Parts: sequence; structure tokens; C-alpha cells
Amino acid sequence: METRGIEQMFDFQRLPNDRFILLLLLLYSPVGVCLMLLRIFIGVHVFLVSCALPDSIVRRFIVRIMCSVLGLHVRQNSPHLRDKTGRLYICNHVTHFDHNIINLLTSCNT
Repeated sequence: METRGIEQMFDFQRLPNDRFILLLLLLYSPVGVCLMLLRIFIGVHVFLVSCALPDSIVRRFIVRIMCSVLGLHVRQNSPHLRDKTGRLYICNHVTHFDHNIINLLTSCNT
């Protein structure tokens, strides 16, 4: 049985060895930085819109469109099966956007 060290578990060579692929990566990097800044700008606006506007269908629609641009697409399979008498929703807090996702699905205070 061969013993492997922890050094073999990591890839320390981040940049490609092929010069053509390295050139393509360098040409794409300004586009990637612009996309990152655009997504941060839209993310801040999602937070501000969800905090500033009162809870309504219009606000949910605007936040849903902005979140879909960020890649947070929310779909509810059967909203008519939801229990209308339920007054408390509990979810695991995984990301900072979880409260926005719950607000997109239902009218609630988070």
C-alpha cells in the first residue's frame, strides 16, 4: 500500500502551463472583474430594495428579477398547498440571502 502525503492533496499549480490558455485567461480577467463588480452592485441593491420597499407583490417581483440576475432563482412548486394557518417558518441559516428567499415566497417578517 502506497502512503501519500498531504502535499499530494493540493494543487499548487494554479495557472495553466499552456501559453495559449494563459493568454485567454489574461484576456478574460478584465471581463471577470467587471462581472464581479456588477454582481456586487446588484447584490447591494437587492438588499436595499428588500429593506426599503414595503412588503407587496411589486417588491417581490423586483427582488425576484434582481435575484435571478445574481443566480438565485426561486421557484415554489405548489403554493396552493401551503398551510394558511401557519404563523411561524423555521429554516436553516446557510447564507446571508436566506431571509430574502423566504420573503420572496411568502409575506413574512424575518
